[in-house]
Amino acid sequence: MKRKRKKIAVAATGVLISALMTGILVGCFLIWEFGTPQDHFENQGDQAFERGDYADALQYWLRAKEPVGQSGRVYAKMGAVYLKLSNLDQAEICFKKALEKNPEDVDTQQQIIRIALVRGDTAAAGNLLSKLLKNHDSDPLLFMLSGDLAMLQTEFKTAEAAYEKAAALLPAQIRPRLKLAICFQEQKKSFEAEKIITLCRTQGIKTPMDLMLAADYYALAGDDTRAERYLLMAVDSDPGDLEFKTRLCLFYRVAGKLEKAAAYLKKLIAEYPENTGFKMMLADFYLAIEDMAGAEKLLDQLAQASRDAPGYHLLMGKFWLFKGRYSHAESYLKTALDKDYGLVSAHYLLGVAYFAGGQSKLAEKAFLRALMLDPDHEESIFAMAALNYKREDYGLADQYADRFLDQEPSSARAWKLKGLCALGRRDPSCAIAPLSKSWHLGGGASAHFFLGQAFEAQGMVQEALTAYSQVFEDAPVIIYPALYAYARLASDHGLGERVFEKIDALAVHDANPAVYYTGAKICLGLKDYDRCQAYIDKAMAKKEVSGPFFLLQAALFEATGKDEGVEKTLAECITKLPQYVGGWLKLSAYYVKKQRISDAVQVMEQALNSFPDHPEIKGNLAWLLLEEETDFDRALDLAREAYDTLPGQAWLMDTLGWAYYHKKIYSQAQWMLEQAEELTPGNGMIQYHLGMVLYHRGKLFQAKTKLESALGYISLDTRQRDKAESLLAGLNGKEGLKDEGENMIFNPEATPSLDLESQIPSETGESEDILKPDWSNMDSSAH
Repeated sequence: MKRKRKKIAVAATGVLISALMTGILVGCFLIWEFGTPQDHFENQGDQAFERGDYADALQYWLRAKEPVGQSGRVYAKMGAVYLKLSNLDQAEICFKKALEKNPEDVDTQQQIIRIALVRGDTAAAGNLLSKLLKNHDSDPLLFMLSGDLAMLQTEFKTAEAAYEKAAALLPAQIRPRLKLAICFQEQKKSFEAEKIITLCRTQGIKTPMDLMLAADYYALAGDDTRAERYLLMAVDSDPGDLEFKTRLCLFYRVAGKLEKAAAYLKKLIAEYPENTGFKMMLADFYLAIEDMAGAEKLLDQLAQASRDAPGYHLLMGKFWLFKGRYSHAESYLKTALDKDYGLVSAHYLLGVAYFAGGQSKLAEKAFLRALMLDPDHEESIFAMAALNYKREDYGLADQYADRFLDQEPSSARAWKLKGLCALGRRDPSCAIAPLSKSWHLGGGASAHFFLGQAFEAQGMVQEALTAYSQVFEDAPVIIYPALYAYARLASDHGLGERVFEKIDALAVHDANPAVYYTGAKICLGLKDYDRCQAYIDKAMAKKEVSGPFFLLQAALFEATGKDEGVEKTLAECITKLPQYVGGWLKLSAYYVKKQRISDAVQVMEQALNSFPDHPEIKGNLAWLLLEEETDFDRALDLAREAYDTLPGQAWLMDTLGWAYYHKKIYSQAQWMLEQAEELTPGNGMIQYHLGMVLYHRGKLFQAKTKLESALGYISLDTRQRDKAESLLAGLNGKEGLKDEGENMIFNPEATPSLDLESQIPSETGESEDILKPDWSNMDSSAH
């Protein structure tokens, strides 16, 4: 019952919130009962308001004098017009000033209650409402407000009773019955709701407020066509009301009509060029459809006019989040929360920024703060489920997934997550049902892929092969992991030839180069080099291919000992596809493997000219400069810039820590390297670097432990081994070695992104193309 209401409330101010707004504007007509205007400007404002010229009305009332004996009347009128202009903050200020001048005015108190409800402040609304009801216990408008409050608190029976009382006291009005219909629809009482709405339509739904309620009802009922029709009728009936136009835009967004929403907003911006709210909405829509250029242009326009608005900083945070600049996103989102701590979406997005940057503890705190403000915030609930899944706390992840499904029982991603939790607990039999449900609900081919894994884990070979086959036949975009899993499973059970039959059959019916790529990768892994070359040749003969094919060809040359072919292929890759970062990184890695560090530096310098903001290029170049021992200052600057963009990457932490070491900033070096070690505790290079830092800090016992551990890994080269052994020889001569105290340093966790699809191996493995400074032996055959 809560699901649709919450979904719309999050994205579009809500069906119920819309109903509350229509209730607010009822009071606008009651304001005129204060008396006949005596001030010329007040009279001019009244006339402008009646014509629908709300901006003009506001200007007149701002110049009007408060009439004697009518204290607060003009402020109340200005509050009403601010509502029409979709400015809730100014409306609240005006109504509160009106109430200061006339504390007993019931109409103004009702307006303040409605605004509190719109803001979700049910406590303040409830306190004011209970005081009013003590002296006005038969006011139908107060009964409607009581119903609105109960609806927000999901106390539907209480709301139902309140709306029925209001309807009995206002038999000639359809508004309380429209609200009652919405209440019934929330409770899935579709028959009762439709009966009421049909009667209302027979009587005629005419006023703008009632048209909005009808639109809300049909949006809640899932009839977007009728909802849009009533919204358009409401807008046409009062063209000057910006709140109606705003709600139409929000409806388009909830209904998934983003292009239509953007087009309508462009029209509104042309009509109201000074309205920053419409520009913010359009920028947000651009972000939703990933039109980054359009969003950036609007945000630049808003930089001066809206720099103090929390919404502007929220949008900037979201913008940088989309751009992958997580530290920038965090800064803007924190500013938004400084200005308005109650922004639930800002807490959630801050959590996403922390999580994407590898700071899962801070992410968890941000998500929990969002849930403290709104316990039903769906995205934060799902984020907590995914976060705990990544931590391998499958029980807690499962509980959050269930909590999410309470609100969204048809969520394919939540059912998929439950299946993954079962797989994580090594309980594949319990994974099959939720994964099957996810697939039937539109969970995509990835649900089928995981279903194949569940079948395979139970020894159901044929079922697993069928599931994998379904994936690469239906979804070429993830063909590699499914076909690879199919090949592995088939080969393990003596069905190797079936693999190549499947690849050849796919190649005949599908021109997708991923088929050839996958076939070549499989053949490379099976050391069937001739067939691997044949698949590569077929792909390259058809049309120009993407960068991963060049890397695959280079890997084949390397596997067959043809070093000249490796260098030539990678050089051809960066020449023909200079925009492909993986080619530059792989060529540099090849030179490192061949101990040609100066050549590797030259390649990375050229890459940096083409990609000046790319963190992997900066990080790799920093490491190479440290290896050359030529420019420690520049290495430190590059490592800092790379880490600022990707703060959760262990190899960048290692590079930055090693740069601090070379600059003799040992305390910072230790802090950074300890974080890196926490993320990858089995990395010999990081342990070697940390041991060297500890040695220079005089922590000899800890240094000895780390260096001895580092020597147990193959990642150290001869020079590093000699250095470690030399230091250990000296340390072993010191008896009773013990360090004085330890520095307790907070090490934030780092985990992968929230994207569950990342559990599927990438098609090209481009992430492996990165030259990672903590690995001295690059496994080029992985490509």
